[in-house]
Amino acid sequence: MKKILCIVLSLVFILSFAACAANPAQTETQAPSEGTEAPSEDGTGFPQGAITLVNSSDAGSASDLIARAAAQAIAENCSATIMVDDKPGGSGAVANAEVANAKNDGYTIILSLYGHTLLTAALADVGYTNDSFTHICMLASAPFTFCARPDTYADYDAMVEAFKSGETINVGVPGATSGPAVYLQQFLNELEIGDNVQAIPYDSGSSAAAALMGGDLDVVCLPCSETMKYHVTGELKVLLVCGGLPHSLDETIPCAADVGLECRGELWYGVSAPAGISDEVLNFYEKEFEAAYESELLQDVLNNIGAIPAWMGYEEFSAYCAEQWDQLMEVQVAS
Repeated sequence: MKKILCIVLSLVFILSFAACAANPAQTETQAPSEGTEAPSEDGTGFPQGAITLVNSSDAGSASDLIARAAAQAIAENCSATIMVDDKPGGSGAVANAEVANAKNDGYTIILSLYGHTLLTAALADVGYTNDSFTHICMLASAPFTFCARPDTYADYDAMVEAFKSGETINVGVPGATSGPAVYLQQFLNELEIGDNVQAIPYDSGSSAAAALMGGDLDVVCLPCSETMKYHVTGELKVLLVCGGLPHSLDETIPCAADVGLECRGELWYGVSAPAGISDEVLNFYEKEFEAAYESELLQDVLNNIGAIPAWMGYEEFSAYCAEQWDQLMEVQVAS
């Protein structure tokens, strides 16, 4: 079982962290032009109306901020109206199921965490599979981090020493079955740490971080987009980046490779549409999201929330998602 968990975590780490009960919210971002019926500036006939960009996490989350920045950048570039619709719940299943079953005319797309789309669908029948989507592009990555208050553990080694002391340690995670929760268990297994370390589930990463700052937790295991912003301001201290490379915002923080961990924890932000969209629509979105990715607006948001900019276009991202889905299916069969 440990081997299977390690395969899952090291090969895919496509994960979820935002199962919460927040009320959905819509925000419209419109370019400074009159109407929405004119053809786009690249000469195609799309879009001829408002576009809905669904966010699979809660309002105010890292993915919500990315979605709104991308929507604004696209609207300013191509005279389109973009409405961001926050639909949290079910580790991304609520939003992804809605988009997977939407009309494939290009007017409904989703910004999601991979693997909201892949891992959730691989583990349960949620009304969609990888083939239910056209994966347009990847925008950023966010490895997990272990984080504590500045007055508790001096560094990663001090945290591990506390974990091995036998005293009860409470670690906040976004959901009992989320990616960080699974990664925490694999981390404990690899270091042969006992049951004294308890995973405490919260509705979202932001609520777990708030509980840590309030003194209700000893540590959190969350994506860097949820913790690096607090690290930069000095409110919290990131002790480990659980990916293969240090984070660009603070390369003094050790990464998993530095401390010899075999299993890595990382998730990605990407954009998808229902399967079967036309080449015209696909080309429009790939072009516009690449321009948005390169914009100062979106780059500033990614840096501010601690995510790592990481672009993949349609062909590369589609192949990546297909490969990860196949690997998940193999692991599911083997287990």
